[in-house]
Amino acid sequence: MKPRQETFLPNRVLDLLVEFYNSLYEEHFVPIYSITGPNNDIVVISKIIQYGRIRIGADIFGSIQAARHEKSSYILARFEQEDGTIDTYPGQVQFYFEHTIYLKNSSSLTHSLALVKWYRPAQDHRTRYFCQVDDDIKSCNIELWTNGFYDMSRDSIIPVHHILGKFIKCDFNIGTRKIKEYMAVIPLNKKISF
Repeated sequence: MKPRQETFLPNRVLDLLVEFYNSLYEEHFVPIYSITGPNNDIVVISKIIQYGRIRIGADIFGSIQAARHEKSSYILARFEQEDGTIDTYPGQVQFYFEHTIYLKNSSSLTHSLALVKWYRPAQDHRTRYFCQVDDDIKSCNIELWTNGFYDMSRDSIIPVHHILGKFIKCDFNIGTRKIKEYMAVIPLNKKISF
């Protein structure tokens, strides 16, 4: 969906994309700027088609690139933790993009991806699940997170089909004397169209 433009990824984002492909495939990928001579690596070019918003089912997901759709740029996605558990993380989409890689067998693959800044969780579970009832984490789906982001990493690039849904971001204060500010993450239900 518009806005749409052909552009080039900055080198730091291209490095993240190379990490993404190296973890996804059993090949070795390198960024185009690091090529100095012939080798057997698959070269990742920086040319992309960038989108400010996309449609997944009946939902339109925005990004900070599309100012009119910035409120719909807040997404949820699940990640597997180091201990094998799965946790849902809130993030803000910077932009969506399509990228094509050209494999050694002369075939090409196009990926639909999102560049996301992920929010940092609150320091403990008691704060994160502050709105729970009777110490039951599943009793409330509102979670408290910090307003700070993780540094950009390989996990900042995700396939768009990994987007779980959207959420509403709002300010939430805890305490009376020593007030701490958090961000309340309120998940939105998915729209269903027939």
